Amino acid sequence: MSTADDDDPRKGTVWSKVYDIKNMAIHFKTAKSPAIKGLAMKSLDFSNRTPCRLLDIHTVKAGDVRKRFTDYTTAVNRKQIYHAYKNTEFLKDTPDAALNALSEFPSKFKAVEPKAKTAVKPAAAAKKGS
Repeated sequence: MSTADDDDPRKGTVWSKVYDIKNMAIHFKTAKSPAIKGLAMKSLDFSNRTPCRLLDIHTVKAGDVRKRFTDYTTAVNRKQIYHAYKNTEFLKDTPDAALNALSEFPSKFKAVEPKAKTAVKPAAAAKKGS
């Protein structure tokens, strides 16, 4: 026998998010922490001059989450990867060596400065009268 709750398409929803394109903001909530949080994308620095930052999406307090970000570390990444893999049925037997390699992978990347744009001379301009 099924109930109305069994047919609810939101039953398996872990989080919900809304993108506010006009104001360049994201609003979200999770099943674990249903208070609505928000983040103005304009407040973030996407340059390679700032460290990578993390946010626990289950943060309890509603409102602006900008000040709740923490610095990324390999140790924090390893903890999250182990938790996700060990609590997922088809991933739980993944060898620890593979999980360690996966958790260290992001630290192997180096930030690079974008190349300066150079002017390109159109070929047509060089060959007048052709």
